[in-house]
Amino acid sequence: MLAWSVGFWLSVGATAGVTIGAVHLAPRLGRLGPLALPVAVTLGAQAGVAVPSLLVFGRLSLIGTVANLVAVPVAGLVMLIGLPASLLAGAVPAVGPLVMAPVGWGVWWVDAVATVAAAVEPGPPWSWIGWLAVAVVVVALLRASRTPMR
Repeated sequence: MLAWSVGFWLSVGATAGVTIGAVHLAPRLGRLGPLALPVAVTLGAQAGVAVPSLLVFGRLSLIGTVANLVAVPVAGLVMLIGLPASLLAGAVPAVGPLVMAPVGWGVWWVDAVATVAAAVEPGPPWSWIGWLAVAVVVVALLRASRTPMR
């Protein structure tokens, strides 16, 4: 069943892109400072989902890359505290609203980012022009990283 699941394809592709692409891309994006690793991870994931996204949806989200940079840190915190908070809320229902509040805020944030991103996502040909610009910038950063610093 999983072999025909688009979600599975996207998950495997994103994981492969992050584990393979980000490792090689992050050191070369050093000029971005503290953003080098998050940008490399996001671009790696986006590259990993490119084929299934294009085959199934006929496009690759341009704004999704930026949305991921804004939403993923909060989503990570939701996942980190969500399970223990829900277990505590289940064991002690009186504290449920208090311990689940941060999870609710985090979910609200991720949903808001996704809503805004979907609203501003450009259609063709602008999305293709945007991806061309992203490719030019990434290639320029990669070439600059190979140039010895003086």
